[in-house]
Amino acid sequence: MNPLSKFLRGPVTVEQAGPASYAAGGFQIQVGNLRVVKIADVYIKDDNTPYKVGEVSISGNNVTVKVYKLSADTTTGAISAAEATGDDLSGITFKVVAYGY
Repeated sequence: MNPLSKFLRGPVTVEQAGPASYAAGGFQIQVGNLRVVKIADVYIKDDNTPYKVGEVSISGNNVTVKVYKLSADTTTGAISAAEATGDDLSGITFKVVAYGY
């Protein structure tokens, strides 16, 4: 058992809509019930979107989420992913499950 686990609080969950215009590098979700987040998983609540969570980084009690948009070439079947820069993600709910103190 991790010796720090007895000091961690969680899981703490936060749900937040994405930004109206996604900026390159990601957007932040604050986990207000924790001062410091040590571990965080981020999910998109609706799997029926072309968007997927990419990298997740943590600073204090803020979780920065990078989002990618998947697309497929119907001719070749090739699938590609690009950061969702400029896309309106306000209709998509992101869920953070965090542990910290």
